[in-house]
Amino acid sequence: MPMQMRSRTFLKTFRIAKEEPETEPEEFNAKAHIEKRKEATSNGLMLDPKKIRPFENQPRKLFNEKKILRIAKSIARIGQRTPVSVKEIEGDPEHTHELVDGENRVLAFLLFGPRLVDFPEKIRAVVEEVADEAEQHTLSIASNFCKNDHYPIEIAWAIRKEAETKTAEEIADIFGYSVSWVNQHKRLNKLCPAVQKMMYDDEVPEEQWLTLSKALIIVDNFPEDHAAQLEIAQRIRAKDIKVGVARNETINYAAGNATIKPNDSGRKGNKPYRRLSHLKTFLQRSAELSKSFGELSESFLADAIGDNQNNVKEKMIKQIQAIKTSLAALETKISQVGNEDDDE
Repeated sequence: MPMQMRSRTFLKTFRIAKEEPETEPEEFNAKAHIEKRKEATSNGLMLDPKKIRPFENQPRKLFNEKKILRIAKSIARIGQRTPVSVKEIEGDPEHTHELVDGENRVLAFLLFGPRLVDFPEKIRAVVEEVADEAEQHTLSIASNFCKNDHYPIEIAWAIRKEAETKTAEEIADIFGYSVSWVNQHKRLNKLCPAVQKMMYDDEVPEEQWLTLSKALIIVDNFPEDHAAQLEIAQRIRAKDIKVGVARNETINYAAGNATIKPNDSGRKGNKPYRRLSHLKTFLQRSAELSKSFGELSESFLADAIGDNQNNVKEKMIKQIQAIKTSLAALETKISQVGNEDDDE
């Protein structure tokens, strides 16, 4: 049976996020925030869960109903061990507080609490002092995104939101991971919505979802071509292939056909739009890498090359010259595109 997973919409309180004005948030200290919450836990309030409204920009977008049921059964058996985090609000006749962290626990009260014996009527909560929605989003990440139950695409969405006001280094500190981990997940936002949906599709078993590794292979080869992203994602998922095979499948797809030469445009299997996407990706990566290597110091290169410098240097220089020759020929061909029509 497919895993039952729903968004916040079953509470009928989900709203489209509003555009926020640009602000200069104060530096956020995740460790200090966690310590502050621990001190406040003993002074928690007892609130009616129906009076707590969800945070519309909550980083967690996907909810596993089976997990929520497990939480509810645990609360019924041993009580609520961890309070939710809320902020006080005004001007809302139906709610007194807005959630900062703990939506799974609130959903446990609302969805399953009335069905379970000896389930508490009120939920324990700690009130946070929150300056604005940007800080509220960051607090929610610091509180629970270091856990392992978040889906990769959900992490990508949260990073995209944080990147509006923070550097990759600051985001890495908040999540508790490296900058490369942040950039890796951030790239998933370049996937088209249909491919992103394949990473959390509740209509199929979880083992058939598009994994993080396979999604990265797709987005790295087709960062802008949504049509190609969708087609190769459907192929990979339909064949249920391993990561290495998925990588080869994607590369072959980008090339049209690995055995066909670039000038054989009329032969079977060669699709120009695929080759164009592959060419754009190659040029983009080449520009980035050549710039990075061009900035290496002479002392670094001397240490890296080590002994037998003359042989290594000669080989590397020949390779660079060959690359320059090939790129010069490619530049000439690209510059001539359309010139024949102008001469007629």
